[in-house]
Amino acid sequence: MTPPPLASSLTQLAQDLIADYHALRAGTLGVREARARALLAREALRAVHLNFEGLRFMSEQAKLIDGKPERAR
Repeated sequence: MTPPPLASSLTQLAQDLIADYHALRAGTLGVREARARALLAREALRAVHLNFEGLRFMSEQAKLIDGKPERAR
């Protein structure tokens, strides 16, 4: 099974956080539950950030072949 596209996953994460906020304001979601979900979302976003940082680092360290940058595949 292939994972969903990253943009779709991030969009869904944002929508879920907004829904949690509205549920918290409406009183249908407890503070502890909302905080736990927010912390989980924070860690997920940290993982995405670290992934992008790793990709950026690798692209900066890539060596040129024949004086030309290698085309992305």
